[in-house]
Amino acid sequence: MQSRRNTSLLLIGAIAASLLPSVILCQSDSSWNDPQTLAIVQRGQELRSQLILDSLFKNYQAEATGHVYFFADGPLSENRVLVKADQVALDIYWSAPNKTRQVIVGQRDEKMLPTNIQYHLDHLTVVQDNFGDSFYLGGGDEIRGLAHPLSVNATGIYDFKISDSISIAIPDSEDIKVYHLNLRPKKPEDPGVMGSIYLQNTTGAIVRMNVTFTASSYIDESLDFIRIITDNSVWNGKHWLPYDQKIEIRRESTLFDLPVGTTIQTHFRIGNYKFNQDFPSPFFSGPTVTSLSTLEKDRYIFNTDLLGDLSDANRTSAMDMDEIRKLALQLSGTQSLDNFNKSRLFVPNISSIYRRNRAEGSFFGTGGTAHILPDWKIQSSFGYSRGTESPTLSNTLTKEQAEGHFSFQAFWNNLNDMGMVLPGSSGAMNTLATFLMQKDYLDPYFSSGLKVEKSWNLGPNDLIELSGGWEHHRSAVNTMVGYPHRSGLNREIRSINDGINRYLELNYASNSIDNDLQASFTSRLGKITNDLYANFYSDIQAQQYWSALKVDLKARLRAGISLGTNSPQFQYLLGGRHTLPGYNYRSFGGHRFGLLVSEISRSIWFPWMTLRIFGSTGITGDTSSRPSVRSPTLSSEPARSIMPTNGFKTSFGMGLGFGWDLLHFNVGRGVHQEGDWEITISADHRFWHWL
Repeated sequence: MQSRRNTSLLLIGAIAASLLPSVILCQSDSSWNDPQTLAIVQRGQELRSQLILDSLFKNYQAEATGHVYFFADGPLSENRVLVKADQVALDIYWSAPNKTRQVIVGQRDEKMLPTNIQYHLDHLTVVQDNFGDSFYLGGGDEIRGLAHPLSVNATGIYDFKISDSISIAIPDSEDIKVYHLNLRPKKPEDPGVMGSIYLQNTTGAIVRMNVTFTASSYIDESLDFIRIITDNSVWNGKHWLPYDQKIEIRRESTLFDLPVGTTIQTHFRIGNYKFNQDFPSPFFSGPTVTSLSTLEKDRYIFNTDLLGDLSDANRTSAMDMDEIRKLALQLSGTQSLDNFNKSRLFVPNISSIYRRNRAEGSFFGTGGTAHILPDWKIQSSFGYSRGTESPTLSNTLTKEQAEGHFSFQAFWNNLNDMGMVLPGSSGAMNTLATFLMQKDYLDPYFSSGLKVEKSWNLGPNDLIELSGGWEHHRSAVNTMVGYPHRSGLNREIRSINDGINRYLELNYASNSIDNDLQASFTSRLGKITNDLYANFYSDIQAQQYWSALKVDLKARLRAGISLGTNSPQFQYLLGGRHTLPGYNYRSFGGHRFGLLVSEISRSIWFPWMTLRIFGSTGITGDTSSRPSVRSPTLSSEPARSIMPTNGFKTSFGMGLGFGWDLLHFNVGRGVHQEGDWEITISADHRFWHWL
């Protein structure tokens, strides 16, 4: 007997092509639980409840290979950071009516960041029977005893509705008609399954499942969501057996509303089926999952790289898994999905708890998250600055929708940094720099006001955000006095144009399927005091990783222009760390700029040490003939203007990354006359939004 692999590929393509219209059709006027729909469900129930004794199908043996990825991630997929990767090979067996066995014959792993995670056994294996009569995941610690959509009593628990029908062409056979059904619990607050299931018309056999679960389904309170995609392929014209399986499991803290969670992502492919094998009678006795010795598993030869499935994993998260979430939101709403509907402490980043800088001195803060209405939550943060002896407040009201989100924010004494989009340091590293090196990389000012934002998901990888705001900008003063004249903490703070800023901003962001290419474009129209202005900014990032050589190549191009105003807060500042190493920190500026930064790195002692070589070139200039902004006089040196670069300025250097490349130690030099050597210590950019 030969595999119908082409059939499976045709099936997956047909189903994927139907996802978008299916989502739309599910909102049609067709009723839930109509007789035709229930008849199809009943056929599926009968098929699964029978003990099928087929003389031509007594048992099978197959092979499966897969990857298990463990990520640290933020609220957005582009914040995802790989922590650990596992690759697994399995021999799987089945015998009528319901005997199963799986043997782990190969396994290898690699840690990209320190972790002691131990996976549940079913995270490393294949689901052979579409979860049986009830769902069990994580050894019963994640999902336990949850009724299957085709279990005996399913029609009393779930609502069903036909969304679409698909005809699948099979070589040398009649076409197979498949119905796409949407399903949801009759009571969204009860444990249950949401999503879609694809059933063969004549038999009710499961062809595909795209499902997630209501919040009350999770045993582990830290679970944010579990999403499952299973694809089956047809054999011998009638038996639908596992072909492709994907599972995504995300967790968050139950106490703190943090900008970071963890995600486990599994992807297995099953094939090379052999039917009606001779198994000895005790073959299926004992544990259903066993493993060869570590030495034997290490000897297994994989046909793909350990990280070879990573692009597909990102694709799964960005596309198929996101479609499940959107459909669930449309079927039952956010309230049924949100497992964190209780109040939690809100910590947007480490710097929101404590930070230290010239404008605020020592700052202490806290916050909280509360759900005030279904689908609505409010995030509040507040703190106190000892330097200004004044409070800082922020309240953000957010509603998550299937097509995007809406938010309204009110804030008071918000800390901002000049330089528009080119920060000199993460918040936590800047705080450490004030203590250890008496340096402050901020050029701060304060703002108070209101902001409204609405976003639309144009697809799995494209996002549009429209926002508007009213802000009062005011200059900061140096509250850190008494330091030596040459201390970086004695550096005066640059003034801005105080006044009311009103603006309307449009942002478009796009990521490639595997996040190797990211781009964003921002346009802002506004008025500050009496000056009309327009800002335009673009940011393009490209990355290529060669796993065989452990070499990572990165390039980032940023460019921007501010028209109609000479306000210092709308300038772009270059020079020194993270922009043009080897030049005086933020000594170049203007209302237009371009900056290209490239880097090649290689692990030389994984995971403890990484070698990198980098280079950057940039240019700034003014868009008007008005005088350039001057920095206030420093007590230890004469007044210095922020000047255009007068052509391109270039830097180069090299450095080392330590401990999974988390901490960077770099030495750079500016190649032009005013350039010099510079040593910088910083955290990896991937973690700045958490710091």
